[in-house]
Amino acid sequence: MAALERSLAMRLINVYTLKLEELWDENVKDYAILSHRCEDGEASFAGMQNLALASNMKGFVKSQKSCEHAVNDGYNYAWVDAC
Repeated sequence: MAALERSLAMRLINVYTLKLEELWDENVKDYAILSHRCEDGEASFAGMQNLALASNMKGFVKSQKSCEHAVNDGYNYAWVDAC
């Protein structure tokens, strides 16, 4: 019996645009990871759908700075654990 093949999508932040992009497993590139403690005012997954709103949240700076570090380290994408 042949094994079922499943494609999985990842939502990564484009470090240049700060927009979420959905990439399928065969298209996933190397990416930086930000894992952090959630505090009040964090940008949530839903919040990241609207950058104008997310950028006004206190915790958005963490994602923004993480993307800046990712650029400096040669990455095009970042993954942030959503609160």
